[in-house]
Amino acid sequence: MAAINETINPGDVISSELMRKIIELINAHDAALSGGGGGGGVTVPNLFGRPLSEAKVSLQLQQLALGTVVDAGGSIINPASTSSGSLMVLNQVPVAGSKTVAGGAVNLVVAGSAGGTAPPPPPTPVVTLLVPTSVRAGGSLEIRGSGFAGATCTVTLGGINATVLGTSNISRLYVTVPSGIPGAPTLPGGPAASDIELRVVNPGGLSTTSSVTVLPPLANPLAITAITPNPVTVGKPVTITGTGFATTANQQSVSFGGVAATPSAATATQLTVTVPAGIPGLVAPGDSTTVNVTVTRVSDNVTSGALPLSVDL
Repeated sequence: MAAINETINPGDVISSELMRKIIELINAHDAALSGGGGGGGVTVPNLFGRPLSEAKVSLQLQQLALGTVVDAGGSIINPASTSSGSLMVLNQVPVAGSKTVAGGAVNLVVAGSAGGTAPPPPPTPVVTLLVPTSVRAGGSLEIRGSGFAGATCTVTLGGINATVLGTSNISRLYVTVPSGIPGAPTLPGGPAASDIELRVVNPGGLSTTSSVTVLPPLANPLAITAITPNPVTVGKPVTITGTGFATTANQQSVSFGGVAATPSAATATQLTVTVPAGIPGLVAPGDSTTVNVTVTRVSDNVTSGALPLSVDL
């Protein structure tokens, strides 16, 4: 694979020739991962809980290189040292099950001393349901499944990182759909892009592929960006910040886990609404739950993406 030798500084104009070289390099890399070009994609083995000496052999058998090795405190470990061979692997980058090119490096985190019992392995994420299955850039998406590692999860759509908004537990993730997804529509009225690949990556591995449909952007987008306070108690007001709200309060409805409420005040960027009673999961004093909050605009029946809100009774 040829290298690009030109120096590119901020503000430089990228020539068509340089852009062609960049595209060639990207295509060559993609071909290597998919098995083309003689490189062949290599699956990264699971090294968790194995002694460093065994991990080195496993990487060699997979035609992979050992990268940087550090202990749990961040100190560099010499993998060639006899004393380091029995150190247990605690984490790895790239994660187990991911694809890389032949000869690619795998970096390891090992225990600070030999012996002892291996900690429980980090969970492997499993995606079982996406809510909704059709989304727009800037909207929010709820991912249901198991084995999620909260803020340490990485979620990608079409290879583009999505912002993880939060998690209610190991079974639900909330993310913002990123812009710039390859093949996704960029103008209102354009065709939707179906079968966009969604992946969840944990320190313990990566999920199987799920698919989502990305819809074209709205001419007047409706989105929630924040809810305060969070958590909140039933019967108390919250302020919802976002875009595309109607300036007349009763021209939108706010849903708290399926229970509707009408705002008491509204601007184009903020709504004030009281958290209603009857939210599922809140039946006795002291109960607490996390619900999805959405806003539906009456004029065109457009509903925003959801943000999670913790509610106490």
